[in-house]
Amino acid sequence: MTTLRTLLVLLLLSLSHVLGDGYPFDTTSGTVFFDTLRFQLTDEQLDELSATGNVSFSEAQLRTIQQHYPKFPKCASVITTTHNDGLDVVPDHPVYCFWTAADEVSVTLPNRPADTDFDLPEPQRGEGDVLRLSPKGHIYYRGKRLTLDDAFEVIRAACAKQPDGPFPPGIGIVLPPPFRHQNWVRTDIREVGGNLIESPEGCNERVKQLYATFRLYAESKGGIVAPSW
Repeated sequence: MTTLRTLLVLLLLSLSHVLGDGYPFDTTSGTVFFDTLRFQLTDEQLDELSATGNVSFSEAQLRTIQQHYPKFPKCASVITTTHNDGLDVVPDHPVYCFWTAADEVSVTLPNRPADTDFDLPEPQRGEGDVLRLSPKGHIYYRGKRLTLDDAFEVIRAACAKQPDGPFPPGIGIVLPPPFRHQNWVRTDIREVGGNLIESPEGCNERVKQLYATFRLYAESKGGIVAPSW
């Protein structure tokens, strides 16, 4: 009996540790700790996700997902795997859509019967008061693409606000996962309507540089730019 009680306590502690750590993924590799359905994104889907935090699945993709979740929405909110933190509330039966690579999202698979009342990732209403970077280094705010100067102005205005409690003023930023797939290694990315050609590695580096630049600029204004979902 003592052994069983000890095992139960250890199990509960283990579960509380997992939930306290946040979402079930590794921020370095993008690995999800559950079985998933993985979908490569089209350019249109990637633009939508980068700008809004939502993705609209194709009919074929949606049919695949709805074999597991009949009520899964065509447009779903997506959580980037570049940031994690403790969660205050965890639904009983959550289903997540994670941004696991620059051109890929993953939907977690159920470990319960199909008639379970799952908490599905409904689309976000509004784009949120955060900056967003696309894997190609484009900058978005409230669904609109910004120039670099526009982004600096958004950060300056956020840093000029009154602090929220003990925290300095500032703004969150949603960072995309890097390009990871082998099929991108020898593929160049051409800007639509322009002449710029960048490698996937170049895009990854541009995202890092933009994030570093924004952090330094916010610090110069007495505020912060912090990773967000």
